[in-house]
Amino acid sequence: MGAKHRKNRSPQGSAEKRKLPTESSETSGIGSLGNIVGLIIGGLFLLAAGLFVYGDQLAKKTGSKAATKPQGEAVYNSDTGKSQMRDDVALEATEIAKYHHDPKAFTQGLLLLDGYLYESTGMYGESEFRKVEIETGKVVKSYKLDDKLFGEGLTYVPETERFYQLTWKEGVMLEFDKEMNLVKSHTNLPSTKTRELWGICNNGTHFFVSDGSHNIYVWTISDLQPVTRIAVFDTKGRKVTKLNELECVSKQGTYPDIFVNIWYSDIIHRVDLVTATVIKSYDMSALHTRRNQHDVLNGIALSDDLSQMYITGKWWPTMHLFSMKEVSK
Repeated sequence: MGAKHRKNRSPQGSAEKRKLPTESSETSGIGSLGNIVGLIIGGLFLLAAGLFVYGDQLAKKTGSKAATKPQGEAVYNSDTGKSQMRDDVALEATEIAKYHHDPKAFTQGLLLLDGYLYESTGMYGESEFRKVEIETGKVVKSYKLDDKLFGEGLTYVPETERFYQLTWKEGVMLEFDKEMNLVKSHTNLPSTKTRELWGICNNGTHFFVSDGSHNIYVWTISDLQPVTRIAVFDTKGRKVTKLNELECVSKQGTYPDIFVNIWYSDIIHRVDLVTATVIKSYDMSALHTRRNQHDVLNGIALSDDLSQMYITGKWWPTMHLFSMKEVSK
């Protein structure tokens, strides 16, 4: 952010002493008393105004209802600032297997399809779209992106049998057929607030896209038209920022639940898009010892029945398989 600029203030009076008119001692005393009373009243008024301004600024910083309800935004939970906990999200994740993962892969997106993992990797000059054997981590097929493109999120639409891969700052979405042949490069995409594209998933009719902020954007799959923008909050009404890779939990319904990882962390949130709130969190920090701030979790792949979840990260040497089981309350 730029440095703050302060307006030049005018001098608080002249260097010369002002001469007051000659008054009788009685009139002078009354005038002095009136001045004192006026100063006290003025001071009290300024104090009240200051407290009002301070309270307003404090409310904005702490995420009050007034601050989390921008006019015209699709913020579905801002009136309550509370999460609506549901019975069907009592899932326990238990690691059951660990596999090899290419430690040179800067993972950006991950999905499970027909017994293989499909992966999007990033970095300029290194970005790829890959088909990977689960048990060995072997890359059995790949498509290298143009050196000017930085690979990001990845999703598959069964209805059209098409893969879609986002790019970071280039405003391009690549469309592949099921055999990983490039079909089309989409460039006329809806804009995002950060002008970047990060994660993506779909429910068969709509794409759900993140841009690194606290927003999730909804686009139509058929003609890539913007539908709405959903701002995500936690249970205390605070913005959940740095939303990264997205994985739609349910393919049914207009607004499915979404698993999302948080950039610069190893946390996965489950977000209810109807209320736009986090309804469950998974801390995966024990899976990996960080070497730098970038080699964080960035790969979530769910089975269709939500019984299994694959987890990896940027430059991670391992892929982790979790069993997702319902737990009684």
